[in-house]
Amino acid sequence: MDHGQLDERLRRQDALLPVLAQAAAAPQPAAESSGGLDFDLNLDGDKPAAAEPEADATMKVDLSAISLDLGTTGSPDATILAPKPSSDPKWQEVATKLDLAKAYEEMGDKDGARELLKEVIKDGDAAQRGSAEQLLAKLG
Repeated sequence: MDHGQLDERLRRQDALLPVLAQAAAAPQPAAESSGGLDFDLNLDGDKPAAAEPEADATMKVDLSAISLDLGTTGSPDATILAPKPSSDPKWQEVATKLDLAKAYEEMGDKDGARELLKEVIKDGDAAQRGSAEQLLAKLG
């Protein structure tokens, strides 16, 4: 890769960073519980609606049979392939390249995406390599 290609790649990455940051910081719209509609569900006409249960009444639910142990799927690779965010700077760098490759693909820059995905396959962990290989296959 010559200096001109590197400069072009850095300019594209610098142009994407504010877009990615804005997308990550954008507030998600809150869903209205009623959908903005107000219904009167008293279909009995003159009869008052059923009284609501007392607020102090507590429901008793037996949760003793519930297990939160998810275990493994039996495959030793299942643990390795599970995405694990890391504080390792190398892992973060490869994750950023994978995100940028996705953004390049969305913008239509398939060559830039392929180049980054090849780097992810070379440097990434098993999960990152798997994601990169899927994206490369999608790009054709």
